[in-house]
Amino acid sequence: MNSSAAFHEIVALANALPDVQRKVGGNAATMAARASAEGCTVLSGAAMGVHMKQYFDDPMIQLVRAIEGEEKEDVHLVLEYGRVDAFRGHVSPRANRYYLNHDVHNARLSVLEEFEQTLETFEPDLVVFGGLQLMEVEQDVRARVLRLEALAGVFQNLYAVDTPTHYEFAAVSDFGLFSDTVRLVLPWVDSIGLNEQELFILHHFLVTGKESTATTSRPTIAEIYDIIQFAKDARETVETSRRGKEDDGKHEVTVALAHLSRIHFHTLQFHVVCQRKKGIWEDPTSALVQSALIRSKVACGKPPVPRSGSASDNENEAQSTRTSAEMEVDPERVETLLAREQLLSERQDHKVDLDPLSPVITGQEADFQCHLVPMLACKKPDYTAVLGYNISGTGIAYHRLQKTKTKADVFAE
Repeated sequence: MNSSAAFHEIVALANALPDVQRKVGGNAATMAARASAEGCTVLSGAAMGVHMKQYFDDPMIQLVRAIEGEEKEDVHLVLEYGRVDAFRGHVSPRANRYYLNHDVHNARLSVLEEFEQTLETFEPDLVVFGGLQLMEVEQDVRARVLRLEALAGVFQNLYAVDTPTHYEFAAVSDFGLFSDTVRLVLPWVDSIGLNEQELFILHHFLVTGKESTATTSRPTIAEIYDIIQFAKDARETVETSRRGKEDDGKHEVTVALAHLSRIHFHTLQFHVVCQRKKGIWEDPTSALVQSALIRSKVACGKPPVPRSGSASDNENEAQSTRTSAEMEVDPERVETLLAREQLLSERQDHKVDLDPLSPVITGQEADFQCHLVPMLACKKPDYTAVLGYNISGTGIAYHRLQKTKTKADVFAE
């Protein structure tokens, strides 16, 4: 939303509602909270004010900078609605949500330079970026591109010192911004996380160069394989350019996804983690299963057991994020939507039958090994917001890097 005044009027109206719920939101904050809950040491580059800081009393989370003085804290408004909910004659075919925000700090990447400076002493194993879709609030396109170029510089510096990076996708409404992100940021990322809408938009954009927002909620694994093939072609283009490059001052060719070594795709029916063989990542099975389970636990899991000595059960009071081990799937509220027989590759005509006792199945595409697990989908979810960030935060926390003895993850928004 472009108007700050109008947005904060809506925030005031929302705050006056009797049943409004207040929770941690946003890519960086949610992923940081989830990763730290699963045992990671985290440096968060999100700009946080006094209200958000209440949720981050965990000593394993280090904040780069807090919002002080008269600066307004970034707020996201989420309107959740369930399947068959009706509004003015329109009936929802599935549970979903409507987002509204006016992020100033995230739109301008206001803590980027401080974040990069802090990285030198933090010495991360992995750096995670997300929330770039919020930059659409910045209407000065040139200023926006300059900030993206600064971010691309951070990615290049991390690449130069062999620090892996992960980019978390989100909803797209400004395709000029999306195009700039693909052009400037994606050439340097090692890992990406995305859902079915984000996969379709990226796939369509890379294949056709055109924008698209229409998609299906029942994607196929074939789209993921197309992304892998695109990444393979991009890598070969860059490698060919390097071999033929002479010391004549020419800039190195950059192509989106040229350094991609990992994809984490999550949808209502299944999760997939694909990674380059002989790459930097260890076996993804634990990360895949844990991230699939966390969605069901957050969206429709069993209610938390009151903690000993708790004086209040007010869910709007600041509480630390529960670990996945403290959460349980409610078997009465979930179902599987994935067919027993799955076509893993049309080109290879590779079909497999899912085994309920051993549900993780594997397949190969180009030089990537892919691992798929069916989802326990919620029949009637309590929430749909921030599920993807919990999923990817868990996946990153459990997916170890080879020859890495520490678990330090960094999240910036």
